[in-house]
Order: sequence, then structure tokens, then C-alpha cells
Amino acid sequence: MDKSIKKAIATISMTAMLAAGFAMPVYAATQVEVTGNPVMIRSDAGLNNTVVSKAYKGDKYDYVGQKKDSTGRVWYIIKYSGNKTGWITSQFAKKTEDSASNPVKEYEGTYQYGRASLTVKETGKDSADITVEWASSASENTVWTFSGSFDTSTYRINYSKGVKTNYTYDSKGKVSSKKVEYKDGTGRVQFNSKTELVWRDENEQDNGEMTFTKVSAAEPEQPVSTSKKVQITASPVNVRSGAGTKYKKLGKTSKGKTYAYLASKKDSSGKVWYQIQYTSKTKGWVMGSLAKLVGETTAVTSVKDYEGTYQYGRASLTVKATGKDSANVTVEWASSASENTVWTFSGSFDPSTYRINYSKGVKTNYTYDSNGNVSSKKVEYKDGMGRVQFNSKTELVWRDENEQDKGEMTFTKVSAAEPEQPTSTAKKVQITATPVNVRSGAGTKYKKLGKTSKGKKYTYLASKKDSSGKVWYQIQYTSKTKGWVMGSLAKLIDESTVDYSGEYVETVAGRATITVTKKTSGYDVWIIWPNSAEEVYNWKFSGTFNASGVMNYTKCTKTIITFDDKGIDFSKTSYTNGTGSLTIKNGTITWKDNKENAGEDVKFVKE
Repeated sequence: MDKSIKKAIATISMTAMLAAGFAMPVYAATQVEVTGNPVMIRSDAGLNNTVVSKAYKGDKYDYVGQKKDSTGRVWYIIKYSGNKTGWITSQFAKKTEDSASNPVKEYEGTYQYGRASLTVKETGKDSADITVEWASSASENTVWTFSGSFDTSTYRINYSKGVKTNYTYDSKGKVSSKKVEYKDGTGRVQFNSKTELVWRDENEQDNGEMTFTKVSAAEPEQPVSTSKKVQITASPVNVRSGAGTKYKKLGKTSKGKTYAYLASKKDSSGKVWYQIQYTSKTKGWVMGSLAKLVGETTAVTSVKDYEGTYQYGRASLTVKATGKDSANVTVEWASSASENTVWTFSGSFDPSTYRINYSKGVKTNYTYDSNGNVSSKKVEYKDGMGRVQFNSKTELVWRDENEQDKGEMTFTKVSAAEPEQPTSTAKKVQITATPVNVRSGAGTKYKKLGKTSKGKKYTYLASKKDSSGKVWYQIQYTSKTKGWVMGSLAKLIDESTVDYSGEYVETVAGRATITVTKKTSGYDVWIIWPNSAEEVYNWKFSGTFNASGVMNYTKCTKTIITFDDKGIDFSKTSYTNGTGSLTIKNGTITWKDNKENAGEDVKFVKE
């Protein structure tokens, strides 16, 4: 883009922000405080210049500048008696700055973006040290460090000579290696507000621009009763890092799941949020209107309640009870179409912690030939140690100490099998992973006929469970060949009654969302796009989708919501006659807004 165009856009954006009520900080001027009594104010820098006035101890004047006289003594130029200019010796005066005159100080703190954190530390009125940490796994961490000057006209820190360092850790958490990747990084930190910034490093362009949200220093109040649980009452429900929709989404949960209750808190709009123990190491927040507090009335006493198959991406974990307090566990991980890794172990179930601890875990690697038959089998170890932590009856976390690079993985229970035969010829099987093997029977022991990939659809023929309880779908693989795919790597859809409902998130920064809600006739669409921490854009409209998944809409209402320093929101309707179209294909929305081109070149992916 041409530099002049970029500059024009920046000017228009700043003007729009000011017009919408976006508060820019005002910094007080540096002052000069008199420390002697009396002190002469002169016409220029030097003792031989004319005395134009006198100043007394404690007097303060606006600082304009400074210079040295012929003897090397520093003199300050000040404003006195209205708008008059004079000089005063630094021997009997000092420069002072209150907190408002140090802009960087107001942005100090730690900001969060998923698993990455960015810390700003003021080193002077207009300078700061910045550290970015990104934990890519339990055994790897990347750190960027750099310094720069704060520009009060653009609210930006530009930097060069940024240092990127990669660290790895051993099983005890100690640094096992440290490697400096480069020392010439360039980029910028753009402050959108006192609670939000955007970081971009030119050496890491594949990461794009990342929006970080400031971490609140205050901890929430602790609950009165430790026996309380939070039960989710809707599906799906987002779990966030803080009490409010502006916070980073950690994941999602569904109706019926229960979690340990930790605390309650109201957001800026007065809505109640519950803090929960989301995973064994992660706390999260859910909206109170989508959940309820319940007392602990029934305790799980048997591992039988947790039997079944759980899924994490292309990995599956199966729990099989062998007694009231014992179970066999099998984990399968298909790393490619020709490779599969299997972990098997047994352990005792502790009903007080809802955990299975194990030792003597066995890891076995399998490879397959072009026909899908096992071509090699290699046992990697037989002394694996780890644990399976049940968060609820439908979710568990697996951690193996021999596989620390994988960290803790959260598995979700696979629902029960579909009926043997389809109820409608319109049913299809849509593949949800890549690659997926197509086999001659319902199970990994059967011959591989070929492979398929994410997004492809096939005619659904039947469902069946294999010997371990996993669901498989039979599909019309080619015009003459039928095949089977694992149910956890595909989903059933009825193309005669496609439901586009759900929440879709934009793929650039993850800040904007489109919520599509099905009603008796057609759909309601609600688009939320935060422009800053103080301003949010909303678009609302209704319509129907045609057979191609396209909705052409009219009468779209756009509303701008702004928040003051007390968190109170004010809304203003921009227009009520917007037009455009929404296209949904393979779980991705393309939005075309005819009024403002607001959704141009942006894609939204279903959660």
C-alpha cells in the first residue's frame, strides 16, 4: 500500500476514534521547582545577564528547555508571570515530573495473548524494556527482549535490535539448552488503550499482528463453600481467561458438565461470571446466565462412570474398567496414514481426586504398508509414568511424564453410536481431520483402501462399534467401493436440514465474532467487532440461507457501543438500512457488507 494512503487511513482512523469518544491521555508538561531562596530569574543563561524577576523556594514553573552558559553551568528556561520567558540556574532549581508526565508508566504491566505474555517495564519518561514469552510446549519456551522509545503522538514503541532466544527444559523444569536465534529484530508495540496493545515483529511475519489484553492485578474473592460446583446449562459455552467477553477464550464446554466452583465476579456491565477449575492446572470463567451453582450431592464412587472413548484431535483415549477402582487405558495417536503410536497402561482410580496414576506404561510404534497391514512393530519403552485426571464425566486430561513435549492434553468423550442404518438418504459423512484412512471394515485391523482429507463428504451407509467401543461410519468411498472411517475423525450431517447455527470467529486476531441463531423461519445474525477496549461495533440482521449457503440480507442495524471509565456503556445507532451477504461453506463465513465493506478479506471460522 502507498505510504500516503496509509498515512491518510491512520489520520481518518484517529479522527474517528476521537469522534466516537475514545479518550487519548493528556500528559502534563515537565516543571521546574525552585530549591533556593530567593533565586534570580534572568533574561538569558548566565550570571551577567539582566535580572527580570525573583523566584522563591517551592515555586513551580513550566519547563521550556535548557542550555549551558560559558562556564558549563546548566540553566533552565521557564514560563513565568503568564507567558513571559526567563532563565534560572539549575544550581538552585530542579526539574520535576508527576505521574501524568510519564506516559510509559501508565502502560506498564503484563498483557496476555493465549499462551503468550508481553511485559512492559518503564525505564524512563519515554522508554521501556519489553519481554515477550511464548511457551510452545511444556519443554520449550521462546523469549523476545527489546527496548524502545514511546511516541506520545502515535502511542507506539518502535524497536530495533530485538533479541530472540529459544529455551528447552529437562524433565525437572531446568534449562537444558539456550540458543539465540537473532539480535536484529525490528517491530512495534501499538497501544490501543491502557488495557490493550498490538505487537508485530517483522522477523516473525507468519505470526502477524497479535492483540494482547492486560492481565488484571486483582484476584477475585474466594468462595464461601468449597463444596459448590458450577454446572453448565447451555451448549456451547466459552471458557474465558477473565470475567467478561473481552477476555481471551481458553476453550469451550457444553451442557451438563460440572466444575469445581472457585469464585464469582461481575463484569463492567453488571453480569455475573463464575470462576471454575477448568483443567487440573487452568482456571477459567463462564457467564453466570449459562451456568448454575449446585451443591455437591452425589459422589462418583466407581471408575465405571468414566468408561468410554475420549478424543483429542487425531488421538483417542479409551478407558475400560477392570474393577470398582481399577482400569485399563489405551491411547492411540495416528501421526500419519502409515504410522500409529499406541500407549497402554493400567492404574487405580482415586475417588477423592478423580485421578488414575500409573507406572509401567508401554509405548508401541506401528507402521503400515500400502495395503494397510502392519509392516513393523517396535516397543519404545515399558516404564512410562503419568496420570489421567477426570474433570467431569465427559472430559479428562492426560499427561505422560515420558512425553513432556506434548504437555497436558484435554480429551472430550465421544458420544454414543449412531443407529445401524441411516434414517434419511440425505445423510452424509463429512471428514473433520487430515489425513484419514478409509478401511475395509470397522476397525484399525482392517485393510486400508485409501485415505481422505478434511472437508470431503460421502454418502452415509451405516454405523458400527469396533471391539474397543469406538464408532465407525460406513461410506460410499467410490462409485463401486464401500469403506469405513473412524467416527471421531468425521461427523454425520443431514444436508436436507443443514443447521448453520453457531459462533464463528475471525481468523486474523480472534477478536470479532459472528453468532448465527436458528429461529422458526430463517436465522438471526449478530456480529460483534471490538474496535478498542472502549468501543465495540455491532451489526444485527435476519434472513434465510439458500441451497448454496448464501444469505442476502437487508435492513441491517449497526450500533456503536462505547464504555466510560466506570465501565458503563452507551449505544448509538449508526444506520438501520444496511445490506450485504453472508456465505457459509465448510464451517467458514465470508461476509460482504455493501454499506462499509466492513468484512472485506476477513474469514470467520466456526468454533
